[in-house]
Order: sequence, then C-alpha cells, then structure tokens
Amino acid sequence: MRFDWIPILAVAFYGVTLAAQRLVLGRRRVRTAENLDRGSYRLFDVTGLLSIPAAVVLGFTDDGRVRAGEPYVAAFGLALLVAGTAFRWAAIVTLWRYFTPNVSILEGQRVVRRGLYGLVRHPSYTGLLVRYLGFGLALANWLSAALVFLPLLCATLYRIRVEEEALRAHFGEEYAAYASETKRLVPGIY
Repeated sequence: MRFDWIPILAVAFYGVTLAAQRLVLGRRRVRTAENLDRGSYRLFDVTGLLSIPAAVVLGFTDDGRVRAGEPYVAAFGLALLVAGTAFRWAAIVTLWRYFTPNVSILEGQRVVRRGLYGLVRHPSYTGLLVRYLGFGLALANWLSAALVFLPLLCATLYRIRVEEEALRAHFGEEYAAYASETKRLVPGIY
C-alpha cells in the first residue's frame, strides 16, 4: 500500500490551518504603551518563513528520507499535526478574550488556570510544537522534521521566557504561585 498522499495532505492541512489562524488571530494583535513582545512574534514569523518552505521542498526529495517504516512515520506525523493543531486551538479558545499574537497584558486580564491551563502554563505552545513536529514527520523526512521543529522550538523557548517575564511583572505572586504549581509545556516534566 502506498502512502505518498500523506505528505501532500499534511502540507494542505498545514496551509489551510495556517491561513485560518492568520485570518482569525491576525486582527487580535494589540498595541500597548509598553512593548512587552521584545521581537518574539517577529522571530516566529521569520523562523517559519525560512524553515518551513525549505523543509517542505526537502521533504519531497530523497535527502533525509525515512527508509524504514516510512508510511508509519508519515501517518504518525499527520496524527500529531492534527492533534497539535486541535490542542493549540483549545488553548486559544480558553483564553479567547485575552489571547493576542503579541505578548501583551490586557485590561481586566487574570491568570487562567482552567482547562488545559490547569495542566501546563503554555498549552498553546505545547500544541504548536506538537503541530510542527508532526508536520515535519508527516513529510517522512528526518531533515525536514529537524528543519521545521528545531528552529521553532528555539523561537518558542525565547517566546516563553519573554511572556513569563511580562506575566511575572504584571501579576506578581499570583503568577509565581501558578508557575510553582504547573510546568511550562509538558505536565510533570518541563
């Protein structure tokens, strides 16, 4: 049985969901008196703009191709891509009123501990990282997986540091208590 359609489906799913995300969330960027973002939003854009097209092109070559179990790696990657996207959107919907693409604290915002935020402090980034790992694996190419995942992992870790500094500065002890009770991305681990 051939599974050549999985990478094509993964690229299509990624493209459609990225366009939907840009359309829905693009208007949610806010301007604040103080720039809390410190370039982290731009870093995501530039990182994705450089790494993802290169990974997709590389994914349709034999360089780095998964040799053993290719259809299973691709199918597992597609499942991770879908699951990560759903997880990210569940986190975004939970925060909906206070979710912005750029780091900002909105008037009336509180520390949210319900839903996925009871498991980890940054579930939208957990979903994002699972999404990108899955996307790379769905291409059934180890080099593509690394090219998609590793730069975005670095951008995410920087973004988390920036976001947590802003949250600690604004919410003080309330955020410190929340941080002591939950891990950043993976329950019980990190």
